[in-house]
Amino acid sequence: MDGGSTPGGSGSRSVEPCSTPVRILGIGDSIAAEAVGPAIDRLAALGHATKLDARWGTGPLDADPDWLALANQHATTFRPDLVLVLFYGNYSQPRFDTQGQEILGDTDEFLRLWGERSRRITLAFTAVGAHVVWISPPPRPGLPFAPDVSETWPATVAEITAIPGVSIPTIGELLADSDGRWTSTIVGPDGLQHAVRSDDAVHLLPYGGDLMAAAIVEAATEAAGRHCTGGTDSELRAP
Repeated sequence: MDGGSTPGGSGSRSVEPCSTPVRILGIGDSIAAEAVGPAIDRLAALGHATKLDARWGTGPLDADPDWLALANQHATTFRPDLVLVLFYGNYSQPRFDTQGQEILGDTDEFLRLWGERSRRITLAFTAVGAHVVWISPPPRPGLPFAPDVSETWPATVAEITAIPGVSIPTIGELLADSDGRWTSTIVGPDGLQHAVRSDDAVHLLPYGGDLMAAAIVEAATEAAGRHCTGGTDSELRAP
């Protein structure tokens, strides 16, 4: 089993590079650091202006950092043309309802708030003309490793899918088994087994991060190319 070598591009289609550099921002948590981070490095090497703001252990509902405030800040200071967003589902700073009761993770109210905050973060960027790429997270393990709050992803999709200038590529599934579930290893394009998740069952090993990064670069390059050529919202939203 090989945990050290890294994959190349995803190979699903050929993407023409954008002839004019664009401004690309990546935001999210530790999984974003491990997958969007390498993608940002590759996009910078292609000549794009890039910035990464990845904060470990955080999520959209946190008060510190306040991701909505950060989104507005980045929108007005960096003024991205393209934003790459990846949140795994962290919820370590509980919210409380109007009765002072803690809102528990994976409840209807929690998912409603998560989706609403994801929509507002998205609108902060689309309001300044940016195209936003929400990247699906890799599968979560079951107990006892971590609480399963994977429903944050469909809650996000439900709120952002109708927003013009948004695309939602399915990338996290690259690290799933044949049934779409969590796995510690996958068979790579070379036909060999590769370790993709760390011992904590959550974070990514380099092969897993690079596999996702290659697909993120492909999605970002396609979106950037359409931004350059004035592609339609429906084209930009295609996964």
